[in-house]
Amino acid sequence: MNCYFGTILCVAAFALHGLAVEIIPVATTPPGGLDPEEAPQFIFVTFDDAVNPDIFEMVGQISHHRHADGSPVGFTFFVSTNYTDYYLVHQLHAAGHEIAVHTITHTTGGETDFLTWVREIEGCHEALYRYAGIPLDEIRGFRAPFLAYNAATYEALGALGFDYSSSVSEPLGVHSVSPSEMIWPYTLHEGLQQTLWTGTGPSSSLPELMEVPMWLLFEEDGTRHPEEMDPAGSRESLLALFKKNFLDRYEGNRVPLGIWLHAANWLGSPSAPQQDNVDALNEFLAWALEKPNVWVVGISKGVDWMYDPQPAGDAATKENLRPTTYEPLPESATIVNAFAEGSFKSVGNRALHYPKPENVFQRMNEHPAQITGVELEVEATNVWSSSRPTGFQGEVRIRNTSGQPIESWSVLWTPADFEVTGMWGQASMEALPDGSIRIQANSWASPVIPAGGELVADFGATGDPDDLGTLKGDFSANVTELAPFSLSLNLEAEGELHFRWDRNAPIYHLQRKSDLLNGSWETVKTLYGRTEHLLPPPDQTSDKAVFYRVTSEQ
Repeated sequence: MNCYFGTILCVAAFALHGLAVEIIPVATTPPGGLDPEEAPQFIFVTFDDAVNPDIFEMVGQISHHRHADGSPVGFTFFVSTNYTDYYLVHQLHAAGHEIAVHTITHTTGGETDFLTWVREIEGCHEALYRYAGIPLDEIRGFRAPFLAYNAATYEALGALGFDYSSSVSEPLGVHSVSPSEMIWPYTLHEGLQQTLWTGTGPSSSLPELMEVPMWLLFEEDGTRHPEEMDPAGSRESLLALFKKNFLDRYEGNRVPLGIWLHAANWLGSPSAPQQDNVDALNEFLAWALEKPNVWVVGISKGVDWMYDPQPAGDAATKENLRPTTYEPLPESATIVNAFAEGSFKSVGNRALHYPKPENVFQRMNEHPAQITGVELEVEATNVWSSSRPTGFQGEVRIRNTSGQPIESWSVLWTPADFEVTGMWGQASMEALPDGSIRIQANSWASPVIPAGGELVADFGATGDPDDLGTLKGDFSANVTELAPFSLSLNLEAEGELHFRWDRNAPIYHLQRKSDLLNGSWETVKTLYGRTEHLLPPPDQTSDKAVFYRVTSEQ
């Protein structure tokens, strides 16, 4: 027996499937029994924090290098979404770089609780998907802000299905023997197996999660370089540092070389570049890429190779390690999102709010307004001087006579015989490629137009203001509303139940009761971050119905 009523499921039995996973133990030798010279030499160059125009331009000064087969190098960007421009992230991904998670607000630490980690991590995951257009299954890695992690961090990563974390620094000691014999990445089936300088490890086994150590750098005399991230020095000393640590690995056990950076600090800005750093990294990458089987790729490429370690010279290995590139969307196709907290360009989806853990999962449905109470008036209020005889200032009024508040809205306007050049006051505008404009509440103004209320904005235009008497433009109004929570249970081949829902929250609670009219709902399972779970078929021999429902939580 199985049935579906709104958000209530009725089935006779219910359990989540588990999947077998591959275990990779801590080791100082390459995986799969390969000899070191058979393994590719990975170089992981990573950047933490927000992506803004300065960072994007500076990264462009070091990302032009190519592998022996002509494919581009790829870096890993652990993105915190506050102050990030998502269109720039989209372009980085299109160029072959890996995009990973660094939380939304960059405010977490060693005392952060599990639910906060879930919202910060999965919220960042969702924002990168919605606004930068990065496929969810390609956002696979995480780094903790300030490298501050705790057991709840790893429990959240496991619950959310992440593939790897890279937050734990790796000096010599414990398992790493020397700069040429450091540990390879490993799965957390026995927890973290490193010295935990900046946090605490998981309290349970996480065999599906891999830790990619943040290997430290060592000076020529064998002492540890003092900087864990953002190595310091002159161009000459940095170049020598990179070469020394590369050769330790390349001529040793081929463990990856990590160069861990904050772009804003280490690369500088176009107006104030850290030129020695830029030059040293460029010289080093050019030098290293002349050697056989060297790959500068995103960390996830190395993680995949760990699970299928084939010799570096194999054609399939080379194909798998090449960064994937594509043509990014043109800037003309992006959406400008303006809020009091800041503005950013997005790809594909308009943001309803500046993304925060408590709102990033909110979805809205936009549809043409069915109410007739949205009215617009345009009139000339000020014709500019004779030096600009075709310019004038106008006023837009948006009235709501529907008898109910409009909580979220936008208006499309196709002006006739004149061009709107700007808008200010209670509303702002966005010029669209088809010549129309979208009017919406200004970032500081309330988006709600109350019943009987009116919103007024000024605009500047070029054209003949006399046309306003008869040519007011073609107006249409859109209203938006919160998308409903959608849930489905589908019976497919061989009796498998596919349980799906809209992704409108990072946390879901599966609850049950045997009597719909009496008793309270009991939470039997909490589900995180995914959009589908495969369930076993109901118990066909039982006559007793059990009712289930799913509730979502921001």
